[in-house]
Amino acid sequence: SSGRLALDDQGHLLVPTVRGLARKGSSGTWELMGSSEGLEREMTTSALVDREGNLWIGLLGGGLAVRYGGGTFTFFGRAEGLSYEAVRATAKDPRKNALWVGTEDGLNRFDLDTAHIAEVPLGDAPSQDVYALATAPDGSLWAGAWSGGITRRDPLGGLERPGVAGGSPS
Repeated sequence: SSGRLALDDQGHLLVPTVRGLARKGSSGTWELMGSSEGLEREMTTSALVDREGNLWIGLLGGGLAVRYGGGTFTFFGRAEGLSYEAVRATAKDPRKNALWVGTEDGLNRFDLDTAHIAEVPLGDAPSQDVYALATAPDGSLWAGAWSGGITRRDPLGGLERPGVAGGSPS
């Protein structure tokens, strides 16, 4: 596998792989979504289902793919405002209709109501290669950067770089 495990809105396991997105169906069989299903790139890194039931897939080198309902894929990359097309991680904003998107070159917030993508600075973080994302119920976002430690973004946009006992955030 190449990415983070997730569950879809029906509780089925989603597994990003180098050959597409694998999904374990209710019958226990695996389905693989790749180029034959319309993905421009098969190396997937993340997947999630938003509150409307749309499937979002992070692609390494292909940006962000979304399948609205059961339709065809729509792609979002640099031309649509994404900071970089190598998507590493995605997470739902627990309080707003938005997604957080971590790329090899920065953090982005995708407003699903307006389809507006904005780059979100991580302050003095030594790396902008956002490899992992996690959200808290209060709207806080934790971003893990490759070789750059972690950054917490509070709901008002304040940044904190917590260290570990006896060490640095890196």
